[in-house]
Amino acid sequence: KFAAVTQRAYAACVKDFAPCLEALTASVSGLSPDNQRDQWERIKQLMRDDTTTKVALGAFDGARVKTDYDLVQSLIGLDKPFEPAALFTNDYLDKTVRMTAQ
Repeated sequence: KFAAVTQRAYAACVKDFAPCLEALTASVSGLSPDNQRDQWERIKQLMRDDTTTKVALGAFDGARVKTDYDLVQSLIGLDKPFEPAALFTNDYLDKTVRMTAQ
């Protein structure tokens, strides 16, 4: 349930950030609305890829997780190797909620 609610909340903020910005600045003091708007645009850029636009908003791409795992393993090493696919699941996501292409 938490994943579904969070996914819908992110989708709503992608569609119209104004209510999200109002809620954020009303709840947390010291934030600059202009700065938060700028940060949200950057977050949207980072969240937008083939997986989030074609599979589901918030979805993980197993091949990308494996590539990241291999990179960390080669550069830093891991004390105890594990299966990267065990790190995530997309099972709780609503596949009809996707990131916008723009």
